[in-house]
This record gives sequence, structure tokens and C-alpha cells, in this order.
Amino acid sequence: MYLRKLLGAACLLSASAVIGSQPARADLLYGLSSDSPGTVYTVDTTTGTATAVVAVNGATVTSLVDVTFLNGVLYASDVFGAPGGLDFGTINLVTGAFTGINDQGGSINWHGLAANAAANLMYAVDLNSVGEQLVSVTAGGTITTIGATNHSINDLAYDSATNTLYGVDSGSLYTIDTATGTTTLVGAFGFGTDGRLGLAFDSNNNLFLNVASSGALYSLNLGTGAGTLVGNNGTTDGFGIDGLADANYSPVPEPASTLPLLLLGGLGFGMYRRRLRQAGN
Repeated sequence: MYLRKLLGAACLLSASAVIGSQPARADLLYGLSSDSPGTVYTVDTTTGTATAVVAVNGATVTSLVDVTFLNGVLYASDVFGAPGGLDFGTINLVTGAFTGINDQGGSINWHGLAANAAANLMYAVDLNSVGEQLVSVTAGGTITTIGATNHSINDLAYDSATNTLYGVDSGSLYTIDTATGTTTLVGAFGFGTDGRLGLAFDSNNNLFLNVASSGALYSLNLGTGAGTLVGNNGTTDGFGIDGLADANYSPVPEPASTLPLLLLGGLGFGMYRRRLRQAGN
């Protein structure tokens, strides 16, 4: 009976320690500025403050860009001047090196880019195409046309919790059907922009909009589209941050949280040995 109570206490201790030791999710938004050549920033979702990470190299100009993470890799669109005219590619967060993957199907206007991790692909809207077509693109660069959005979508963000693709034009939030490209109005921000925008979900499923022209970060209401000011980016280079993405890190339990588990295992083994001795008698 004593061992059973002790084992129960150890279970409670183990569970509470594991739950309590989980750190807050390490959530960082990354932004890319439009400039020559452009700079990657982190953006604080509580203050809006932007902090420079690395300057892009291997390309000469970033213009009306967007960024997204897929499988831990940062992808970017509308990055110009890379060898071979490859405007869609990856950016190394340590060195800033841009590695081109494709030429965006000949388009120079993929203003929005959003990853669907479950499908292992990304979405973009080709503003150079008739009907502003929604396209998908793989990590290897294969492009598939989905359907017309019939809107000048300036940025995209994918909600993995509801499997919903969101897009914005210069003043409103939309949902976009990933099977057809059809857009549905959610609502207006409540303020105007010039269309140089960054859009991203954080790991807590909050949607953020960065407005390059004013250098400000807003949160957007998913039900109404209304924007609420978070704060200003501060000093950034070029024309400001108009690409936004969530690194979406996963928390790792602290080593100390394993101690109760070891205790639990030891108690279980002790009880097992005692039962063997009793059975032998």
C-alpha cells in the first residue's frame, strides 16, 4: 500500500513537473525589407520592434517581397538579380546567402508567399497573370496553377489550425480557397495602406500585418479583419518590411523535467522486484 501511494505521488510529481517545465513557445516573426539588397529582421509581436538579423547577398534587389518557412527553411519571392534570373529561392539566416530555385514562371510579382507544412508546399499569387492566379510551388520549384483570385493580393498567410489560406489587399482581409483560388471577403482593416504588406500567423494562431510604409505592426481580427496597432518597427532599411513569416519553433523540455520521470521509473522497478520476491515465496 505504501509503495502504491508513493508511486501515485511520483506520477503526480512527474506530470506537474513536465507540464510546468515547458517553456513558452519560442515564437519569432521574421521580416524581409524591400531594398538593395534587403535585410532580414526579427519582429517582436508584443512591441512591433524590428531587429536586423542579416543582409541578403547573392542577389541585388528585394522588391515587394514575401517570405515563409517550410521545414525550417526560409523561402523568399521577388528577390531579383540572382544568377540565372531565379527570383524565388531560400535565404540562409546565418550568412544571408540567397539561393535561387525558379524564375516564378516568368512572373516578377509574387507579392505573397505562404507555406502549408502538411501538404509540403507553398502558395503564391501571380499578379502578372490574367485573373491574378493562385499557384502552388514545391520546395524544388515546381509550380502548379490553381485558379483565379481576381484580386490584387499583396500578401498571404496559412492558418494550419483551420487549414485556411488568408490574403490581404491594400485595405482588407480575405480567405482564399486553396482548391479553386476563389476569394471571400472577411473585412476591412480600418485603415489604408499602399499595399506593401507582410502577413503572418504566430504559433499562438494570432494573425499579424506589417505595414511597410508606416513601419508598424498590427494584429488582425480573423472574424472581422479589423486591425489593432501593436507598435512601430523602428528604423529599418530601404522601403521597410513587407515580407513576414513565423519560424514556428517547437519547445524543448528542460533537462530538469526528466528527474521525476527517472524517479518514477525507479519506483516502478522497485515495486516490480518486490512482487517477484513475494511470488517466489
